[in-house]
Amino acid sequence: ADVFNLGAIGGPPVALVLADRTLVNSTLANAVYTQWDYHFNDQITFTAGERFTDETKRFDVNSNNAGGGLSSQGLAAAGIQRTQHTALVTPRFALQYQLTPDIMLLASTTRGFKSGGWNARDTSSRNATAFRPEKIWSEELGARSSWFDNRLIFNVTGFYSYDEQIQVPSEVI
Repeated sequence: ADVFNLGAIGGPPVALVLADRTLVNSTLANAVYTQWDYHFNDQITFTAGERFTDETKRFDVNSNNAGGGLSSQGLAAAGIQRTQHTALVTPRFALQYQLTPDIMLLASTTRGFKSGGWNARDTSSRNATAFRPEKIWSEELGARSSWFDNRLIFNVTGFYSYDEQIQVPSEVI
């Protein structure tokens, strides 16, 4: 339940229950991943991988409020879909170069995602809008090295990411 303390208004502290509800989220996800390594020679390896994800999410709300508030019936009345489906391919490509037995250089790019969902923090069904999955591409350049018979290990990696549909926590008022 969302509870607010009204004591700051000037009177004694009073708890006010604005929304007593039970959220029921379910996710059914199936995925398959495959990866191939191709060795051009003893020094250079190319990797290609791919993941296919098929995901269905459902959102229901059982409201205990007499006045309604956020509820599955209210979501339906507001035209908000309570089911989301995502089918997405997320690839990965990498190149590894073994410069010496102790120094390896690498580069990779990969795509990932975070599931979509609903703004379930609100107390109104019309504001419990759905949001789409966040998708991100991540680039990586790096080096792995060992020195002095493995007594010193020095690794460095740089990352760059760019995403679509970034999910930022917020509340609709």
